[in-house]
Amino acid sequence: MMKKERNGMQKNGESAERISKPLGGFVRAGLFTIVAFLIIISPCAAHAASLYFDPGGVTAGTDGIFKVGLLIDAKKPVNAFDIKLRIPVGLNVVDASDGNSIINLWIERPSFDQSTRILSFSGIVPGGFSGRGGRLAVLSLAADEPGSFNVALDLASVIMLNGAVPTADTIESAALPVIVEAGKQNLGNIIPDYDPPEEFIPSVATSSEIFNGRYALYFEAQDKGSGIQSYLEAESPFFTKDYRSLTWRDARSPYLIDDQSLSSYIYVKAVDKAGNERVESLPPVNPGSWPRSSGWAIIITIALILAIAWLFFIKKFKHVKH
Repeated sequence: MMKKERNGMQKNGESAERISKPLGGFVRAGLFTIVAFLIIISPCAAHAASLYFDPGGVTAGTDGIFKVGLLIDAKKPVNAFDIKLRIPVGLNVVDASDGNSIINLWIERPSFDQSTRILSFSGIVPGGFSGRGGRLAVLSLAADEPGSFNVALDLASVIMLNGAVPTADTIESAALPVIVEAGKQNLGNIIPDYDPPEEFIPSVATSSEIFNGRYALYFEAQDKGSGIQSYLEAESPFFTKDYRSLTWRDARSPYLIDDQSLSSYIYVKAVDKAGNERVESLPPVNPGSWPRSSGWAIIITIALILAIAWLFFIKKFKHVKH
């Protein structure tokens, strides 16, 4: 009887051993697969750019505006942005400021399309940005009605890694929850801006792909306060610091200059959203040439007509006198 029991226990042990061997192999294979999967995906997760709002959630009112910042954390340097935010019906974009943004070469400054409800902007960071809390833009929003809303990143947004080969980075983002209460007043968090835009250097260049090879003016200013609102351009054959005497025209880079002989002084005015101004000038490239702009052609023509009329008057006066 005891012999039979020992034989039974031996058989059961052999069966358990036979079962444990393939089971142990299965567990080891499963663990290997999981570890390999984590190794494969971990670089993507570690290197993903994280876009987020500051503050991460807002309780606002229907009276006045409220502001939120759009920031980025990037573990690997990123240098190009094409960002699109979906703004729900019930919230309005009053302003989108690029002041103090890490983007310093703008392709498209922040703008809101009412029909698509998309706020978009794009630009470049030469050399790339890596780190935490990089400001991209500041949104000023207002609510039409009480309720719950979400401002979210559109899936068409793209962030490019800094490198010789253009590579899109993975983007992680969280929506901005906004709870709007009726009758509540928003303080707006308005920070006064008394500083003009930073100094910048305009340049003139020609390219066969821009304005059919004619000379164009290039410029880009930065403002760390309220952000750049607009640019104006003026040309004059004389240097002046009395900028009010100049004839200013709305401009956007690249800008087709009027005097293609490059014999005029060129002035560029950058105006921020608080009304502060910065004016930079370029000296003539060909100071010995006569200006070829249409305005100065008209002035010279009028001057010649007046000179001829004066000579004719003098000649006639002398003839009458004699």
